[in-house]
Amino acid sequence: AADGSLVPGRRRFVNVRRRAWLRVQAPADQRIAGRSFRATGAVVPAARLERVTIEGARDGGRFRPLAAARVRGGRVDARFTPPAGGRWRFRLVAAPRPGLDAGAIATAPAMEVFGANPHGVPASAPHYLVQAISEMRLYYYERGRLVRVFPVVFGKPSTPTPLGAYRVYSKTAGPGAAFGPLVLWYHRGYGIHGTNQEHLLARSWRYYSAGCTRNYNANILWLWPRVPIGTPVRNIVGG
Repeated sequence: AADGSLVPGRRRFVNVRRRAWLRVQAPADQRIAGRSFRATGAVVPAARLERVTIEGARDGGRFRPLAAARVRGGRVDARFTPPAGGRWRFRLVAAPRPGLDAGAIATAPAMEVFGANPHGVPASAPHYLVQAISEMRLYYYERGRLVRVFPVVFGKPSTPTPLGAYRVYSKTAGPGAAFGPLVLWYHRGYGIHGTNQEHLLARSWRYYSAGCTRNYNANILWLWPRVPIGTPVRNIVGG
C-alpha cells in the first residue's frame, strides 16, 4: 500500500516458458527407414521422469508421434525408427503443465531418410548394387533391403559411367594408385573401386572419373568382401 503496509492481492498464475534442444543422429550412410535413429536433447526445467514425445513430419506433412522418452536429470536419450523415406523434420515435445509452465518444443535440422527399398530390388537377391548417376550415390542391398548408401564419383561428361544391367565378374586389388586398394569389376574395364583423390568425394558435384566409380577407401574396404562375383549391378539415371 502507499503507506508501506502489505495488502494481499488477487492470486495470479504465470506460465514459465521452458527451454529445450534436440539432436538426431544416425550414420550418414545408414539413414534408412526402419533403422534405429538416436534422439538426444534436454528440457529445462523438467519434472522428475517426465515423459516427452519425439515427433516427425515427412515431406512437409504434419508432425506425428514416433517415440516416447523419459527426462532424466533434464536430459533426453531415446531411439526411434522413421517408418518411410523422405525429407524428415524431427522435434521434441514437452507437454504444458497447467499452472506451472507452457511446455517446450525443440526442432532438429531437416534430414533426408532413404527408403528401405527405393529401387524395388528383389528379396531373392542375396546382394545387389544400384548406382544412381544423377544422385552420385551407390546403394548396397541384401535380400531386398537397403543396407548402406555411399557417396561416389562417377564418369565425367566426356567419359560417362555406362547405364544398364551388369554383374560383378571379377574382384582384384587396385592395379594402380588411382584405383585405391580394391576393385569390383562389372563391365569390360569399368569397376567400383577406391581412389587416391578422396577430396573429390567431399564435393557437391562429383563427375571426374573415366567412367569407373570411385569410393572412399574405407568404404570399398567395407564393401569388397561382402559382394561376391555374380552380384547384379544396375546403373540408372536416378531421381
